[in-house]
Amino acid sequence: MTINNYSSIVKRSLGQDEKVKSVFSLSKIYLNIKMIIAFIKWAIFLALITIVLMLVQENMPEFFNFNRDLNPVYNFSENIAVNDSGSFNFLNLKNGQNINFIEIAIMTYIFIIIPLILFYYLFYLKVSNEFVFTTDRVLIKKGWIGTKTISAKFSRITDVNVSQSLIERILKTGTISINTAGSEGYEVILKHVATPYNLKKDLHNLKERYIQENYGRSFAMSRNA
Repeated sequence: MTINNYSSIVKRSLGQDEKVKSVFSLSKIYLNIKMIIAFIKWAIFLALITIVLMLVQENMPEFFNFNRDLNPVYNFSENIAVNDSGSFNFLNLKNGQNINFIEIAIMTYIFIIIPLILFYYLFYLKVSNEFVFTTDRVLIKKGWIGTKTISAKFSRITDVNVSQSLIERILKTGTISINTAGSEGYEVILKHVATPYNLKKDLHNLKERYIQENYGRSFAMSRNA
């Protein structure tokens, strides 16, 4: 995201003189890797289910015999029928005809699984994890339809920690944890962000500038009073 590209939720959360300095989301490398893993997992899952169903069909053909009764008394469509006994024929199969589970699995993967995975990793996770550095604070917006925001004023930030696993160090991603005064543990956590140490440096610079501007102004006003 660019500085000008942030959600209306964030815009409504800004103070009168507060300005956005940086907007980012989950690391692209992290999202791409998770997406590839999801493709592989679902492909393996569908393959295993297909193998099981094919074995059942081979050894228990009567289990998939949808046309074992009388002629259908009512047709919902060309491919769905109900027999007198109430059995369904969803695939318009003839007696003794086997279901092509491989074809069904491939069609399911292409037209259902792939679009859902692409939507989740290329859109939903990005818009549901919006991290913002402003001139006054760190702001996190979570969610897409139902949303919540978490923020930490620079004046209350006491500790900023970066954690990386070995794989995250290789991918140059990590997690930034921010502790604020009066709270136990880390109150604000930015997970799976790119170049976390650079972001920590940017946060430190913004915090120092905020303190100098606000506390310097307060000190000058106290001296003039």
